[in-house]
Amino acid sequence: NYSSGIISGIFPPSISTGIAGTWLGGIVWGLGGSIFVSRLAISFWIILQLVVLIDSFICKRCKEGLSIEMRLWVNLFLVLAVCCLPYWVGFMYNLGELQGALFVGWGILFLTQKRFFLAFLLFGISVWLCKFVYFPCVVLIGIASIFSQPRGKEKFRVARISCFAFLLPILFWVILIAAKFGTGNLAEWFHSMFGFIFTGNSGFDGTRTLGFFERFQQLEWHAWTSKDKTK
Repeated sequence: NYSSGIISGIFPPSISTGIAGTWLGGIVWGLGGSIFVSRLAISFWIILQLVVLIDSFICKRCKEGLSIEMRLWVNLFLVLAVCCLPYWVGFMYNLGELQGALFVGWGILFLTQKRFFLAFLLFGISVWLCKFVYFPCVVLIGIASIFSQPRGKEKFRVARISCFAFLLPILFWVILIAAKFGTGNLAEWFHSMFGFIFTGNSGFDGTRTLGFFERFQQLEWHAWTSKDKTK
């Protein structure tokens, strides 16, 4: 039962960050840690993944190899670059944007190794169990992956594997909802999910669709200082 003073009824998808982006914070907090300790754990986990992912790409791209010192400097520079962004502490709040991006990054790394099932499973986790906002990005990567295959039979094989792996996370989530709350709540969950997407949050609702500059004025960017905008 997800009901609280803020949320009533079923857990609504309008919260928008799934369990793949929040699990660590929930575990640490549930073990008796404060919300501050929980957020520190999230920060450490995000930065650790970022460093390992960056290093994995470095090792793949630099065939001749880089020295340990150079790899450490590159990682330090890129991690500090993330921490120099305006509102960089936002990843401590369990919002899921950085974790979702990391799942996409891991998926791209596995794509370069032709490990399509694992790549699209991670893409599916990013979209369905972390942040739906990555859906367009993942779809475009999928289309590029399929059409980059040399033969028609190979295109079909990659498409089949990719679609199955991508949909596995949402299948797992749907089964879990149905088992715990019943099919009635499952239908309500889907209704809430599509309602959240198509009522202006993604710009699909014709009555609330804004132009680029109109939408831009509503973002946090508008309230930032000149220094933050420059950064």
